[in-house]
Amino acid sequence: MLRHPRLYVLASSLVASLALAQSGPSLAGHYALATSRSAAEATIERAIDAATEEMGPLRGHVARNRLEAKNPVLGSIDIAVDESRVRIGYGDHTFAIQRGAFGAVRTPDGETAQARATLEGNRLTVDWRLDQGSRRDVFVREGDTLRLSIQISHEQLPADMRYRLRFRAGG
Repeated sequence: MLRHPRLYVLASSLVASLALAQSGPSLAGHYALATSRSAAEATIERAIDAATEEMGPLRGHVARNRLEAKNPVLGSIDIAVDESRVRIGYGDHTFAIQRGAFGAVRTPDGETAQARATLEGNRLTVDWRLDQGSRRDVFVREGDTLRLSIQISHEQLPADMRYRLRFRAGG
């Protein structure tokens, strides 16, 4: 028994508008690397050096090669979101990742991984599980910039590999 139905509709609309405003800009879109390719390569190389620093020469060389192969510089990222999945184009490779629950995903080198996407406002987290390790990709939209933070853990690495890259919307 609403005494003032117009007031109720107005209040509901205001609450919905505030909720949308707080969620920030949509993550869906095309993003281009916001720095030079050489600067991005240097960022990834520093992260690999830090993660493999305490390894011996042979194991360190093997780990470095694998990390370099799994972490190429991405010229672009594409994100599309629907009710049940997030589609992410990492450069030339696109993955359809389930939202909220882990599901099987085939990597470009033929491995099978488990991946899960979690979306909260302007933040998308993708958790990857492989046999002996894990990876977390966190995408955060800030205005026309997309920040990608990556953390890789593996039982053979003495330290996690961590790095961040920035991308520009629409590029």
